[in-house]
Amino acid sequence: MLMFGCVSVSHGAEMRLFDIAKSQDLKLSLAIQSLQTKKVVLVGEQHDRKGHHEAQLEIIKALHKSGTPVAIGLEMFRTDSQDRLDRWVNGDISEKEIPESLL
Repeated sequence: MLMFGCVSVSHGAEMRLFDIAKSQDLKLSLAIQSLQTKKVVLVGEQHDRKGHHEAQLEIIKALHKSGTPVAIGLEMFRTDSQDRLDRWVNGDISEKEIPESLL
C-alpha cells in the first residue's frame, strides 16, 4: 500500500508528496510511476484544506496525462449526517450505530 500526504503545491513547481512508509518527500512525477500500477488509488483530504483539493486534482491530472485510465468516485454525506459521522470518527459510537441510510 502506498500512502502519501501532501507536502506542497506551489504554482510553477512540481508538487511534492510525503511517502509515509519511507518517511520522505517525493516528487509527484516519481509517485505517479508507482500509482500507475495500482488498480485503485484513494486520495483523502480534509474538506476545508484547499491544498488537499489541489493535490487531488494534480494527482488525477498526472495519472490521466500518463495514459492511465482514470475513474473518479466521491463519497458524500448530507450535512445533517455530520454529527453522527463525527461521533463515529471520534470512537463515540460503533459502525453498527450508524443508520443504514448514511452508509
